[in-house]
Amino acid sequence: MGKIKQILIKTKDRIKDLLIEMKPEMEKEIELAYKDNFNEWFGMLFQLDKFDLRPGLIDINNIKMSKSKLKEAQSEMLLYENLRDLHYISMVQIGQEYHLIDGYHRVIKARKANIDVLKATIWTKVEHNDHKNVPKIRGLIMDNI
Repeated sequence: MGKIKQILIKTKDRIKDLLIEMKPEMEKEIELAYKDNFNEWFGMLFQLDKFDLRPGLIDINNIKMSKSKLKEAQSEMLLYENLRDLHYISMVQIGQEYHLIDGYHRVIKARKANIDVLKATIWTKVEHNDHKNVPKIRGLIMDNI
């Protein structure tokens, strides 16, 4: 198991509580990322002083996707046959573009079902995130590196 994964498994309970305290309206989105040990959110959590997150609705026909991750997800679709909940993908907004970071299988299934809009967690770069929990989350990660 990689070092980052070990850190996230060790700290995920406390990170979840701090994130929900920061963004109580996003409890469902945070809970979904928690179940995946915050793997896809690590980069933003590590630099949380430079990112903010918000809920949103995303038109999945206008998103950027990694070709290699898309190809990998397409090859794994049989494993996700029973996936029914297609909501709560994760995006990073860069300028006016939305880049998918988590939810490739959901996007593929939604497109096949002719669903155009999904609920998303949208991470946006900010000048400074000064929420009181930001240093606590970063400290949890740094103390375990």
